[in-house]
Amino acid sequence: MKNYLTMLLLLLLPAFSFGQDDKYQSREEDEYNKNYKYKHFEPLTEDQIKHYKNEFFDFKRIEDFTPYNDSLWLTPYQDSVFNMKMKYILRGDEPDFPRQNVGKIDKHCILKHEKKGQIEAFVYEEPVYGSPLPGLWVAYSTNSGSSWEYYYTGLVQKKPLFVKWYSNTPLINEDGDLQMEACLFIQDRTIGPWGMEHFTLALSEDGLLLTFDLKTLWRDSDDDGLTDIVEAKFHTDPNNPDTDSDGIPDNLDMNPRFSMPRTEKTIVFEAVLNEDERLRFSWGEAYELIPLDEVTLPSYATDTTPTLMIVSDDPNLLAVQPTRERIIFLTPEEYDNEPHYYSDDLNGYRITPLFKADNMDDTFVFSMSSTKGSVWESGYYATRTKDGWDIGVTFQIME
Repeated sequence: MKNYLTMLLLLLLPAFSFGQDDKYQSREEDEYNKNYKYKHFEPLTEDQIKHYKNEFFDFKRIEDFTPYNDSLWLTPYQDSVFNMKMKYILRGDEPDFPRQNVGKIDKHCILKHEKKGQIEAFVYEEPVYGSPLPGLWVAYSTNSGSSWEYYYTGLVQKKPLFVKWYSNTPLINEDGDLQMEACLFIQDRTIGPWGMEHFTLALSEDGLLLTFDLKTLWRDSDDDGLTDIVEAKFHTDPNNPDTDSDGIPDNLDMNPRFSMPRTEKTIVFEAVLNEDERLRFSWGEAYELIPLDEVTLPSYATDTTPTLMIVSDDPNLLAVQPTRERIIFLTPEEYDNEPHYYSDDLNGYRITPLFKADNMDDTFVFSMSSTKGSVWESGYYATRTKDGWDIGVTFQIME
């Protein structure tokens, strides 16, 4: 009996559901969900890999190259720290290794570092804009490391380019630009728990030299504080410093693509997206009504603001003023008309419109769920009273 119960618990572990309230039913919502189709990513095919061109950087084939080595996981610095830690542990000591930086970047994140005259540069990995995987960045100094500039390359390792930090090719070329040996990878559609992904080396696509042209790295055509590479990721206009013409430049705007008139329903979406403390998360707990004329003051993005993507054409939702995360809204038409070669262009949510609850006056229901990585979904109700919105959670599911 004990073994049977243990097995039953293990089978139940992958999915958790709590707080579900069956009284919040909506035929409108059921019909919407039945007809909803989400466009999943379609990885590059082998033929597309053979003809792959990067939008911003050039690469060429070279004869003398370092073959890809899947046994090399650690950079030389990471490897040296690991070996020192193991020596301490084997002696029974507690290792204490203070963080070491180059510029503002932890050495653990640096893939390749080089000095050439007054130029000092390195390529490093760092999580970018909420993406599950770290992106490739370039740090560049023209005064021997006294000051640094940091630029996002728009690349993520193996998608499809993989840069080899272990090759002998010099990082800084004769023009002062940066170069790294690279190869190309093919991704399959399998996405495991927590967004784990699977790749295979495109065997005929090893032996490439990738060049990071500095003028391309720092190009900001509209001088809005976002490089053209970042604007491509955000789907903003690289030639317009204020894509949605709301008076807030794109680099500061938490909702840079749409400026829509606010509605009462906008307040409901804002409360959930901004994780408002006035929401009711369980019955019997204290909560507050959110005024029907609530105005959310603008928040401003920084270089470290998490960024996510939501696909919607609901004007009530497009009008939100986010305070926690920068939100890139794409309409379903925009989303369907562009290629989706990777699963994490930007981490995202799916949010339904507000639907009238069956047999309940002035009450709406909607849900929010993940579109990338681990699967979760939350349901909400919103009841309109003369004094404000009563908003709470109806269910939560996580797998």
